[in-house]
Amino acid sequence: MNHASFVARHLWVIFGFSFVTCVSCKGEDEKALSGKPVFHNPVIGSSTPDPSIIRVDDGSFYLYSTENIRNIPVFHSTDLVRWKLTGTAFTDETRPNFEPLGRLWAPDINYINGQYVLYYSMSEWGGEWTCGIGIATSGACFQQQIIISTIQYFLL
Repeated sequence: MNHASFVARHLWVIFGFSFVTCVSCKGEDEKALSGKPVFHNPVIGSSTPDPSIIRVDDGSFYLYSTENIRNIPVFHSTDLVRWKLTGTAFTDETRPNFEPLGRLWAPDINYINGQYVLYYSMSEWGGEWTCGIGIATSGACFQQQIIISTIQYFLL
């Protein structure tokens, strides 16, 4: 038996074993989950890269993500499975403008000392010198969009 035949034969054995293992595991998982809610990813139907999630006082969750929807989309969920777009973190009027052609990305939402704090990046795609990091704060949050009380930024 030459080397190529030997490798091919062993690869078929490995792939065959992997397939049988995956098929048998799938059946066990379905049995283990019977009677329990099942969900499939992605749980949000639109593009939501770089998500940041916060749990609020009523036990529900809000998710912020990079702006494939202008002004940082905000989604709401009570179970981390079913999400509804509720608005955006900024309006066109409150949108940061320290980089006029920049896009907002990689938001990070936190609750610090009684206020919501949203950290975000803003840059022009491919712009080496057109970028910055911003901070938006608000005492109220999440009904439609953050009510921005302050915006600070740092150009890099």
